[in-house]
Order: sequence, then C-alpha cells, then structure tokens
Amino acid sequence: MFTRKYSDLDILRVIIAMCLTKCQYVREFYDEVKRGNIYYPYKLPTRQTLTYRMKYIDKAKISGIMKKVAGSILAIDSSELRNKKERLHALYNSKEKVVVDFEVSERREWDVGIEMTKGCKGSLIIGDRGYHVKKFRAEGEGEKIIRPRGKAGEEFMKSELMRAIYRKRWEIEYYFERLKLGLVIEKINKATLFTKLTIRLIGQELTYLIGMLKKQPKLYTVLFT
Repeated sequence: MFTRKYSDLDILRVIIAMCLTKCQYVREFYDEVKRGNIYYPYKLPTRQTLTYRMKYIDKAKISGIMKKVAGSILAIDSSELRNKKERLHALYNSKEKVVVDFEVSERREWDVGIEMTKGCKGSLIIGDRGYHVKKFRAEGEGEKIIRPRGKAGEEFMKSELMRAIYRKRWEIEYYFERLKLGLVIEKINKATLFTKLTIRLIGQELTYLIGMLKKQPKLYTVLFT
C-alpha cells in the first residue's frame, strides 16, 4: 500500500469535502464522486489509504489551533458509544457549535479531561458532576465551573448566574445526540467507529478554521507561526 504518494493535504481535502457535502460514510462520499454527483477535482486516495492515514493524523496539532481561536467558553462531557466503558470525550464550543478537542477511549472522564484542557489557560471550562474530582480541578488548565454532587449541587443551581452558565453545558449533550444520529454504532467494530468519528470531527474542525481564516486572514500568522 503506497500511502505516502498522497500528501497530508490530499487526505485533509477529502475530510473537508466529506464534511461540506454531509457524507456520513467514506464509501458514500466515494460513490457520489464516482457517479458524478459530487465534483472533486483533486487526487482521491483509495478508501483503504484514507482509513490507514487517519490513524496517524496529527489530531493534537489541530486541537491546539482550535483552542487558540475557539477556546474561550467550553463545555466538557463524554457520551457512551457501544457500551458503558467506551465513550466519546469532547471539549465543545456551544456558541460556535464546534468541537475543539475529542478522544474515543475507555479512560475515566477526569483523566481525559486533564489532557484535553491542556492549552486552555484563560478558558472557562463548564462540566457536570462527573468532573467534580479534586485531581481534575487541580491539574486541568482553565477556570472551571463544575456542578458539585448532592446538596451542594442543588445550591449551585439556585444561583441565576450559575444556571445561565450551566445551560452552555447542555449544548454538548444535544451535539452528541445529533452526532450519533445515522451512525449504526452497535453494528460496527471499534476501529471503524474510531475512523468514522475522527473523519467527521476533524472535518468539522478544519471547516471551522477555514471559515475563520477567510473572515480574518491575519489570524494565519498567529495560528501557524
């Protein structure tokens, strides 16, 4: 498999095109291009090549850039995938409706959260009771507003300000619901699920970044130098 004859740009173009054309599956996009329903003027790697290269894409670099431009107020949460242990963890900007960072794993919420909030210094991180853990609050970056457990949580929600801020967190739950619509999660293996989610989420991130750079070209020097 001669995967290196395709540059990273070739791979990223496919991901962006899939996002813009709202194709949920790699096969769907390739079939639409073959039929002529989608105009794609660039080199098109095989589906196997695309899937293989997704394992090595620099997700951390993309997330780092996202945190610079969309990292002011972020909701953090996780959602069950095929079983209770296997979860999609995400940082989400509810105003821009875009994921800033994500991970598919079976790790504990707060452990993933510590890593995902790196680079979020100065950001406001809003989380549910699952993140009300001393380790996360101490080690994760950013200012955190986490709803406590028990009666303390009830008192927390009595504050009009806290309720207004906490509503931002609900947006990530709606996002998870929309994201999983159309994905037959139970019938695909872990590797396939990872690839599908990665393509979709990175596609959303890249599309957002392109839109931002079109509006504010001067951001390029800030983000890439």
